[in-house]
Amino acid sequence: MSTTVMKPTLTLIATLLLAPLTALPAAEPLRLSPEHIAAVNQQRRIFFQYDPHDFEVSLHGKDIDVLMRLRFGYIDQPGSQVDALCYDWSNESAVPYESKILPFIQHPGFLRWKAQGIDPIARMVAEAHKRGKEIWWNHRVNEVERGDGAPGKTGGGTDLDKLNPVKAQHPDWVIKSWWWQGNWNLAVPGVRAYKLGILKELAERYDFDGIQLDFMRHTPHLPPGRQWELRDGITQFITDVRHMLLQHGKERGRPFLLAVRVNETLEGCRIDGYDVQEWAARDLVDIIALGTRTMNVDVAGFRKVVGTKNIKLMPSFDGIHATDAYWIQPIELLRGVYGNWWAQGADTVGTFNWDAASPSLARELGAQKAIWGDRPLLTDEQLLPRTLAVGEIGSAATLRGKPCFYAIERRGGYECGEGYYSLNEHAPLPVRLRNDGTAAALNLPVWVKLPAGATATLRLVCFNLLPTDRLAVTLNGKPLTAAVTDDQWKDPLIFSPNPQLPAWPASVLKDTSKQQLTRIEFPVSVTDLKQGSNALSVRVSQRGAFKPVYQIIQVEKVELHVK
Repeated sequence: MSTTVMKPTLTLIATLLLAPLTALPAAEPLRLSPEHIAAVNQQRRIFFQYDPHDFEVSLHGKDIDVLMRLRFGYIDQPGSQVDALCYDWSNESAVPYESKILPFIQHPGFLRWKAQGIDPIARMVAEAHKRGKEIWWNHRVNEVERGDGAPGKTGGGTDLDKLNPVKAQHPDWVIKSWWWQGNWNLAVPGVRAYKLGILKELAERYDFDGIQLDFMRHTPHLPPGRQWELRDGITQFITDVRHMLLQHGKERGRPFLLAVRVNETLEGCRIDGYDVQEWAARDLVDIIALGTRTMNVDVAGFRKVVGTKNIKLMPSFDGIHATDAYWIQPIELLRGVYGNWWAQGADTVGTFNWDAASPSLARELGAQKAIWGDRPLLTDEQLLPRTLAVGEIGSAATLRGKPCFYAIERRGGYECGEGYYSLNEHAPLPVRLRNDGTAAALNLPVWVKLPAGATATLRLVCFNLLPTDRLAVTLNGKPLTAAVTDDQWKDPLIFSPNPQLPAWPASVLKDTSKQQLTRIEFPVSVTDLKQGSNALSVRVSQRGAFKPVYQIIQVEKVELHVK
């Protein structure tokens, strides 16, 4: 990224800084037009946030018609419930469009398209509208610099040898944190002006239906320890973006919507400085996307905050950096996760970090799978559930009666952030069991009302459980009797006794032969289950002789399988 390339950028930043920010009066709600309200209320079953990676990387710079067939593969699939596509460029250092602020990516494929007069974003917008689908732009509020060699995600490539020139010129604009270049500090007016300029340019250049401000990429956005104190910096940024988009919507003759993606709980939002109650009170947003790596979302809490405002709640789930030990997601897990969300009253649901098309279509189009380290990003078998899911998870009705399972969340699994976001540190698993018989109390969320004729099985996966050990398990106060005990169980996503690796595609235990895992299954009557939280108690009832290395029994996974 040369200094010459960035001169227009720095000049424009100076202009932006001299221009006053347009702020709406504090605590004064907006008056949204009937057309705007109608746009917010239109059908949006699945909001497909697409981070271009895997198969797509091999098509950059080639036949644009082929790329469009790939990008709309799941949308064009018979029975697809995808109503909105959100394009997530995921590169802070270079962009694939002509900009006065950011440099054009110096990647051979995108340079070839540019020389041919092809704008892949404009083409994508046109293709979405031709299909009657919404098309959104996702703005990662704090993304890492990926450089010219990594359009989208080519296996996690990042620009580790070039400092972002804007950050270099304005070191007081950044927060030194987990990312070596630093995170943008939204408490700084210059940062807000700079980002507003980027978004204004995009809104004027492309006919998007909306923009999503993605605060889940990456925290912190405010100085750690002072996030709530400085929360008005984020609120002001959202206010500025909202005002700009409303004005542009008036000028173009149709509404321009605004979504935000934040933590899955109100407590988490407070920790990271997201004043969602203020945003809702002032009608600053149209959609709130909840979470990214968690299966548990506080829909009721956000609904109380939103009240009667016409703001849609959209739980979202990451398919790559998923909840710990579940980044490979069978269709049964996806059914359980999304079924729970619909049962809690979600208005729409989101996906994130999924491929855009089935492996069979990708290969038919000549696309090649990306390599992550020494292995494919995801195998065909691991991608197949998503091919099924796009025709199921967009409605409670299409999920009803299908085999599924509900799981209890695991802690950790993600390191690219600081604060509450995406770390799942409040999750209860894994839990160590005491040898004195003290019970571990867990809550199993099952929000779906299960039919009386369904069969249910509770599965526990434990580490260090010896053949001479016994557990006493109750569900909602009723004792359960084990029907299956398998002390040869293998799970390549559990690393005990070693530390758990982050939930990345390469985080797979290659040799499971020495795993000390035991699977125990208990028949459960669906009449004993409650809609919502189910109280699970697990304790050691018997221990035989054991060596010190086996002193700790640990519950790694808890799942309720329903057929």
